[in-house]
Order: sequence, then structure tokens, then C-alpha cells
Amino acid sequence: MKREMNKPGLPYRFLCVSMALYCVSNLADAKDKAYRPPRLPDGHVNIQGMWEFTNLIPMERPRDVKALVITQADAARIDDNSAKRAEDPTVIDSASGYRRPRHVEPIRGELHSSVVVDPQDGRIPFTVKYSEKRRLARPVGMAAAFDGPEQRPTMERCIASDGAPLFRSIPSNNLHQFIQTSNVVMIHSEELPDTRIIRIGGQHAPAALLSYLGDSIGWWEGDTLVVETKNFLPATYVSPQTTLIERFTRVSNNELHYLFTVEDPNYYTQQWTGENHFLLGTEQMFEYACHEGNYALPNILHGTRAQEAAKEKAGSITNAY
Repeated sequence: MKREMNKPGLPYRFLCVSMALYCVSNLADAKDKAYRPPRLPDGHVNIQGMWEFTNLIPMERPRDVKALVITQADAARIDDNSAKRAEDPTVIDSASGYRRPRHVEPIRGELHSSVVVDPQDGRIPFTVKYSEKRRLARPVGMAAAFDGPEQRPTMERCIASDGAPLFRSIPSNNLHQFIQTSNVVMIHSEELPDTRIIRIGGQHAPAALLSYLGDSIGWWEGDTLVVETKNFLPATYVSPQTTLIERFTRVSNNELHYLFTVEDPNYYTQQWTGENHFLLGTEQMFEYACHEGNYALPNILHGTRAQEAAKEKAGSITNAY
């Protein structure tokens, strides 16, 4: 038996490779297990705190980038491209400091080219039907839909924001306060603001009860909080048919790992997964005094009516000649 094991053939090489992978796996596990997260009296990991969601990593991978894990130079190029896009002010720091500079941040030590990690190309697998619907909706989107307040975006109307599922980094107001008890986890987002109530061990409300934030229930899998959300009103990434699974894991005192999976047969050809993180914040959350019936809305609509009247008048004068 010893002679066979010492023989430099395929079984011997396979054993060496297997042992090497086993050792690497054990070292990675040991590294993860070395961190001992704080716990509440009920024994669950304490994820309470003011967390910032500021990672500039794009939702989808840029077409010219092939790999998920990238170098610091690649990350700098993504930062620069975002800053140069005139329609994307996400890294512009105004004189007032209202918008803060943001950059691609490492997730558990790795720089990623996209939030999407599955499919492997880093792209959201939209169905052909939904892709066409999104394309046709763009001309009558935020810049052109002025017939009435119902056509204006929910964010402008102070109804729902990007602080809702899925979590996405936005130019400002990126604080999210986690408050935790044994049977409820609340996530209060500074933007608008949104407040999610996650019932631990609860049951979903009837499917007919739809909302912009959806209906969230949760449970613990070891040290990971798992949240399942359904019953969404239609939005960019979710619909009444969507099931969203989110996983929150505290991997250090300053980092809360965030993994989510989206499934919706009407929007996507397959389920897809994204990965990001929260960083423990150092700032204070202030009131975001926004309400439906935004005082600017009447002026926005009055202004458009004035523009339409001016065009109509100009057209009448032209036709007269």
C-alpha cells in the first residue's frame, strides 16, 4: 500500500491536489471563524447599528470587463467612468457637501466589477418582453411624463426610493439604521425615508396586499439573517410575482455582508444573485422631510403646461404665414 501511495502517478497527484484544496478551505474557514460577532441576549448576532451603503460598484458588469474580481486599477477606471457620465452625478461632490464622492469598495477583501455575481457574465437576465417594455418606457420616463402627478417617478413623489429592496447605493442619504429584537428586525433608511419591518418566524400576508416595500419575513440560519420578501408593487427590479431572498451576515465589526437572489418569471429568464456590503457608519441620520404632494409638483406641471402653450402659440403663428 505504501509503495502505491508513493508512486508518482495520477492517484498520488490527485491526493496532493485534494489535500492542498482541503488545507486552503480550512484556512479560509479558520479566517472566517476567527471573528466573533457581538450577540444579543437571545444568542443571535447583533447586527444593530447605523450602516452606510456607499459602494459605487455598478449593478451590472461593464461590457468591456470580463472578470468579477478586478484590480485596483480596474476599480479606478469604473470610478472615473461614473464620474464622467453627465447623466450620472453619483460621484460629484457639490459645494454644499450634499453629494459625497463614492468609490468601488472591496467586499470581504475583493474588488468586484458588478453587484451581479450570477449569471457569470454579471448581467441581469431580463426577459425579451420586459427588456422591450423598459426600452419603450424610457422616452416617457422621468424626463417626459408630465401629464399628471401619477406619471412622475415614485421617488420624486416621496412614495418609494432606492432605499427599498433591492438595496442600491445612491448619491446621498445612504444611511440605514438596523434595530433588532428577538421577533422583529427593522431597517429604517434615511432616503425618503423607508422603513422595513421584518417579522422573524412570521408568515406572509395575503398575496393581494401589495406594497412598494413588499412583505418581509425572516429567520436565522446560524449567524446569518435570511429575509424573504414578496407581494411587491411593480417597480424596476420587482413585481407582484417576485420572490426576493436577502442574507445579512456580520463578517467584521465594520462590515455587514449582503447577498440577495431575485426570482420572477415575468421579468427574468432565470433567478439572479447579487453581492454587496454595508459599512458601519460614523454619521448621524437626519430627518428627510419628504412627503407625497411634494410642493414642487404643481410648479413642475404648471411649467410644462406653459411650455406646451408656448409651442402651440408658436405653431399657430407659423401656420398663419
